[in-house]
Amino acid sequence: MKLNHFLYLLSSVLFVFFLGACASQSMPTGGLKDITPPKLLSTYPNDQTTNFNGNIIILEFDEDITTQKLQEELQISPFIDGTYKSTVKRNILTLKFDKPFAENTTYTFSFGKGVVDFNEKNVPKNIKLAFSTGDKIDSLLITGTISSLMQGKNLENAMVGLYAYNDVEADSFDITNRRPLYFSMTDSVGRYAIENIKSGKYKVYALAEPKDKRDYVYNQNTELIGFYEEPLQIGTSYSGVDFKVIRYDILPFRLSGARQRGQYFEIKFNKNIADYTIKYQDDDKEVDYDTLFYPVLQGEYINFYNRNMNTEDSISAIMSFSDSIGNTIDTTLTVQFGEVRKPRESPFTIKEEPTSGTPILPNKELELKFTFNKPVVSMQYDSIVVGFKGDSIGSLSTEKDWKFNENRTEISFIKKIELSTDKEKAFQLQIRKNTFVSVENDTLKDAKNLEYSQGEESSYAVITGQVLGKYDNFIIEVIDDKGKVEQTIQNQRKYRFENLSTGKKTMRVLIDKNGNGKWDNGDFEKRILPEPVLYLNKELELKANWEFEDVNIDLGN
Repeated sequence: MKLNHFLYLLSSVLFVFFLGACASQSMPTGGLKDITPPKLLSTYPNDQTTNFNGNIIILEFDEDITTQKLQEELQISPFIDGTYKSTVKRNILTLKFDKPFAENTTYTFSFGKGVVDFNEKNVPKNIKLAFSTGDKIDSLLITGTISSLMQGKNLENAMVGLYAYNDVEADSFDITNRRPLYFSMTDSVGRYAIENIKSGKYKVYALAEPKDKRDYVYNQNTELIGFYEEPLQIGTSYSGVDFKVIRYDILPFRLSGARQRGQYFEIKFNKNIADYTIKYQDDDKEVDYDTLFYPVLQGEYINFYNRNMNTEDSISAIMSFSDSIGNTIDTTLTVQFGEVRKPRESPFTIKEEPTSGTPILPNKELELKFTFNKPVVSMQYDSIVVGFKGDSIGSLSTEKDWKFNENRTEISFIKKIELSTDKEKAFQLQIRKNTFVSVENDTLKDAKNLEYSQGEESSYAVITGQVLGKYDNFIIEVIDDKGKVEQTIQNQRKYRFENLSTGKKTMRVLIDKNGNGKWDNGDFEKRILPEPVLYLNKELELKANWEFEDVNIDLGN
């Protein structure tokens, strides 16, 4: 009897354990890894359905699924009014919309990487659904690519958008003030496809914006934009509708404020200042206000430094400021300094260019410049010793060896020096720590020792070739692996770049189509396209004492 009771209890426990194991959904252990993505079995409504008037979309797959960043990945074109909620029950995804779809409209749902299998997160490819709320499916299509004009690379997650165009409201609905009617995002190789378009006339744009700040509207200077100069009449499907996007300065130029901050008087704008003029209004011509109030340009700021830090003073001035595209602001302001209770800390710094130890290119002179973070009011010229390595004694520099810029934040060494390729005979400068005194009466804490020598031609590389094609005016650029332009040559059919540093390089040609001697990047406000830019279709690995020959660039017919 006891044995039967024991067996009964054991079987009950095992049964409960078995039920618990069956009820729990978990990742299987052991066996081969699942690499097969889910397969779409059916949808509601069916793909290509017409006269749909529901507000629920259902997708059924052949295995359990889950979603990842669905709000980011799912593209619904045209954009919908309202929002949706998504739910997943094993192998079924349901989308419920809070507002009805627009009448007589074809919608396309592209799920991207938003649906994956439950266990291994395998992504099904090209999950799409199209239906119409009217009696026909719009079937027109445009395809193409988006690339960066200045980098020559195709862009992922960039948008192409279509805006319905009519002559009456030509400027009312645009990428600067609303989302597009139809849109598509580029894939990993920069390709896009907008499907199920209704025939009509559209303004067409391409937009590359940061993924975490995407709003499908062109409203930031950091965003890249491309466009067609004229609206596109879409009555048939198009391929090869390609875009090259570029950054424009579109922000209006605004004065944000002018006030004393610590020991400075600060004038602030909403973006960088390209140029400015200041004319002080004072009948006393004996006062040089440029050396009493030092104005220093720092990006979107003009900071005035008071030479007499502990005194209160003010002066009215007529000022004019301009941005990078020629917008100007003319104003009259009073530069005013009051009591400074707590000065803002700003240690005095100096930076040399080129950096000490950088070889100077063969046949090039040393062009040495020091940049300071605040104006210099005095300099002990004889506190700098110049000479050559190995010499027993150097010489003291003099005032005629140097030249300050207008605001005394930069100084150039203008003495001509014959450099040696022998590093043991390098040109040297020894700068004592009290050489420079700033407007705030502080000085450098440490001495600086700099040295420069001439680079040997055998340490550099050469690229030669020809420019082919119809354009006669162009600028050839060699670009290093950090995107910096290393050398340029203009309007030479047979070109030769010498003394190039080693490493990976690319080349591009800026077409001076209008022949004005420079490359023009167009004007977004006036819808003027930038002049063409062409890239060499290969990367060059430059080595010391090596010449790449016959690197020909075809500009087309």
